[in-house]
Amino acid sequence: MTGLLALITFEYEDVDSLAAWSLNFWDLFFKGKLDEFYIYTAQNVHGAAHQNCKGNYLWLLPLCVWNLPLWVVHTVSGTLLVTNFFSICWTKLFLYLLQIVTAYVSGKICVMLTADYEKAAVTMLLVMASPEILLSVGYVGQDEIVYISLMMISLYCFLKGYWKRCYLCMVCSVTLCPIMILPVLAVLLLKEKRITGLFLYIMGTVSPLLVFEFLYRNDQIYQEVDFFAQFIGEMLQGSTLSTRWGEISVSGIILCLVYFYCYFEPFSEKAEHNAKIIYIISLILVTVCFMMSDDFYRMFLYVPFLAVAIMISGQYMNINLFLFTGITYGRMFQAAGCCYPKNLNTVYIMKHSWITALCDYMGKSRYQGGTEDGIFLWKYMMKLGEALDPLRLIIRTCTVGAVGILLVINCYRYTKRYEMKMNQSVLLTMYTFCMPIVLVCYFWMLLH
Repeated sequence: MTGLLALITFEYEDVDSLAAWSLNFWDLFFKGKLDEFYIYTAQNVHGAAHQNCKGNYLWLLPLCVWNLPLWVVHTVSGTLLVTNFFSICWTKLFLYLLQIVTAYVSGKICVMLTADYEKAAVTMLLVMASPEILLSVGYVGQDEIVYISLMMISLYCFLKGYWKRCYLCMVCSVTLCPIMILPVLAVLLLKEKRITGLFLYIMGTVSPLLVFEFLYRNDQIYQEVDFFAQFIGEMLQGSTLSTRWGEISVSGIILCLVYFYCYFEPFSEKAEHNAKIIYIISLILVTVCFMMSDDFYRMFLYVPFLAVAIMISGQYMNINLFLFTGITYGRMFQAAGCCYPKNLNTVYIMKHSWITALCDYMGKSRYQGGTEDGIFLWKYMMKLGEALDPLRLIIRTCTVGAVGILLVINCYRYTKRYEMKMNQSVLLTMYTFCMPIVLVCYFWMLLH
């Protein structure tokens, strides 16, 4: 219900652009003019919120397929702009359905490794109720859930022994978001020890990206908006150490150590190694989400994998749920202040919808202004004044500490078990109510 409410309430500017660019694709596809994609996108025929599509448009392809019926409706009706209730809801529905797929596959992996349907149900709940995922899918309308769902499916295929299907899904995941090469490389290093074989696998993984770069090498507009190298640089510089040689990326050091371990560690089909691969992917994506610059984008990538890891580890569930819940609330507190003032701003509601009709009925017009004129949750937190900075420091420290504890006590080689005398239902209720609380606060700001 929370996901559905977010689906029909928010219209962040990125959603408008994703919908518009997907229609651009079909406009040009049926004319045989895809080579003019960036020129056509710059004309902004369908009302995108951004000037042009950054990077290659391969990451748009799944949404393009989903939005083909939308293109047909727009073409038949003669509608150009996508900034309407039906278009935005249809576009976001694709992301919401993939969240369900991700939760389902996560539960399947948990059942496969533990034969415990209760743990599988809890795993699915952790994914479906994750406020980080709901913020990405429901509020921001980002495509992160697309490549994460593919990575989760590839992991399931890997554990089932379907290597060809696994590799295909990994290639698709990297094609949609090149940063997914980080967990994919760990899988390849675990499986393939021959240098030549590893090289061929890596080249095959990035081949769609290389082909695209070759085809659009002379496209001046694309070359100007291609920001991937800058994007990777900013992420690696998110956490650095100062040395006599200059700045060193902490996340880069962690990744080097993980890859070294993966290559020299023997791998088999035993249950211990199944837990190992899930744990390693979780560790890599935790590093991406917590130690790299990402604003409030890409903040949930670790959630499905860590949820599975803590459910199959053998550690007592209550302590895991307590720590996972603490991380969730800490992350939402941090997300409220990131990308200020855009995040959770009252101006990002779906235009010409039930929520704007309700605002008009109650005489509230905050949604009609710009981002600087809107109201956002962080503005209320700023009333704490000087106490806000130490509070942020404490919450960040506790959140990262909880992540570290989870990674330690759920390591496949860790044997000590910790029990916590707290009702499991209470913990799950606290977890699932995080995003509903945020929504209630949002609606109070909007209609107060």
